[in-house]
Amino acid sequence: MRDTDDAGHNVIGWILLGIGLVVSMILFASTYYSVDQYERVVLTRFGEVVDVKGPGLNFKLPVVNSIHTFKVDNQTVKNKDYANTYTVDNQEIDVLYELTYRLPVTAPELIWLYTNAINYEAQLNGIVLDRLKIAMGKINVTHVANERGKIRDDIMATLAKDIKRIYGIEVIDFRLVDLKYGDKFRKSVEEAASAKAGVETQIQLLEQVKKQAEQVEAKAKGEALAVEAKARADALAIEWKGLAEAKSIEAQAKALALSTNLIELRKVEKWLGGVPSHMYGSAPIPFVSVDNGQLKK
Repeated sequence: MRDTDDAGHNVIGWILLGIGLVVSMILFASTYYSVDQYERVVLTRFGEVVDVKGPGLNFKLPVVNSIHTFKVDNQTVKNKDYANTYTVDNQEIDVLYELTYRLPVTAPELIWLYTNAINYEAQLNGIVLDRLKIAMGKINVTHVANERGKIRDDIMATLAKDIKRIYGIEVIDFRLVDLKYGDKFRKSVEEAASAKAGVETQIQLLEQVKKQAEQVEAKAKGEALAVEAKARADALAIEWKGLAEAKSIEAQAKALALSTNLIELRKVEKWLGGVPSHMYGSAPIPFVSVDNGQLKK
């Protein structure tokens, strides 16, 4: 009976020993931790901040110490659902945004952040939404698309200043990922686009009519110029013909003036030396004056 009791005690002892070893291993494993290059760790003792640990292997007391890890590389915060806001002319716009930021790496700043803004991501979202609504409330909805870059830059500048001042967090970038206009504005845009298309169609028709009119006008001008040119050519021909006849008459007159015997010469040239075979009472008798074998002047 005693042997049985001893055996039972031995089993219990081995079990307790095994449990002790497991607990010891767990406790030993919890005494060290590693910190990556892009991380910083705030070390606390029963909730009180005692230190900030950088990259490498670090140790802590089990149960006594706790660690709180902060990533200090570039991070983003964005809204999962569209943020609703209004423009200055009371038009509704839904916005998806994304903020890129970087936490501070110095111990005092991380301790302050851990102490005062442990839930900093939610608070950053609240600030972004507030500044976004303020910026959108200053612009007309018709200018949002054209001035999207300026709106983004203005919001980023405000966020960079305010978030740095409040949390010591550096703003790297801010993006307006997507914008959705309200039904009222979309409907007005569609109506305006339809009206514009109608106007453009009318303008095109007017341009076609104008071109046709210009073509008709050009053809008429061409025909008129052709008629005018022909009339001028005819008039010029008549003028030159008259001048030619006048020159001919002038030349003959000069010739007559130079030779007084031209008329008599013409008569001689036409007279063949014969006498008319028939004489009539009233018919003239051709006669040429001759003096010493020469035409009489």
